[in-house]
Amino acid sequence: MKAHNDPVCVGDEYTSFYGLSYEVVKIIGNGECLVRFKESGNVQKYSCKAIGKKAHIKDYAIEQFCGVGYAIGTISHPVNKDTPAFKQWRGILGRCYSPGRPRCYNDATVCAEWHCFNNFERWYNEEKRLLMDSLFISPFDVCVDKDLFGNNRKIYSPETCCILPRAINSCLHGLGFQNGKVIGMSKNRRDTLIALLDEYGSLLKERTISRLNWMLSHKQEISPLSTPKSQLRAVILYKGTKYKAKTIDELKSIIKIIDTEQ
Repeated sequence: MKAHNDPVCVGDEYTSFYGLSYEVVKIIGNGECLVRFKESGNVQKYSCKAIGKKAHIKDYAIEQFCGVGYAIGTISHPVNKDTPAFKQWRGILGRCYSPGRPRCYNDATVCAEWHCFNNFERWYNEEKRLLMDSLFISPFDVCVDKDLFGNNRKIYSPETCCILPRAINSCLHGLGFQNGKVIGMSKNRRDTLIALLDEYGSLLKERTISRLNWMLSHKQEISPLSTPKSQLRAVILYKGTKYKAKTIDELKSIIKIIDTEQ
């Protein structure tokens, strides 16, 4: 076995933190390489600087995430933990199964199909296709939402989830449904959602747009026990004057005033 500070070469063999043997099978440039674990055959992508450092190297096929998640890689499609898909998947598992998960996720689960990262990744890449074709949305500025469609809002699955820009997901946070009515859709939040749909609508899947439009057109109620906070808090400083807006209409009025003075 080589020491971790030696140059990394194809064929070099090392041992992981948990005593699993792996070898370097390909140098792919940019200071990165592929390794294959002997026990599982799993292929993963790593920085060459991490090779030989036991704490950094784990076999994702055997050392499962949160006790349920696993990932299988090949030479042509290695597991890369730095991709947006992998980070989303790992975050979902953590929210549902990690000991320190938020209380609101105590009953949340991930469907068995998505315990395998490869299945989640295929769904994720297809679901985000339109968003990623856009030039102004970063792959790290989208999130997986399980609340928009579900009658069962406690499970992450292909049927109950969609991918949304973070701005829309934040606008929908805290909404509920009761007797076929939307709970918590204040006028401010409604105005914000309409504005966000104007901005992102062409980049969303038809299924997602239909559901969001249903929420806007459906009869809505505000829960008397939990009146939602304003979704828009804009502060504009202009010539020593501070303008504050809590709705889209207020923001438009301020902009009109400033434009008139210029």
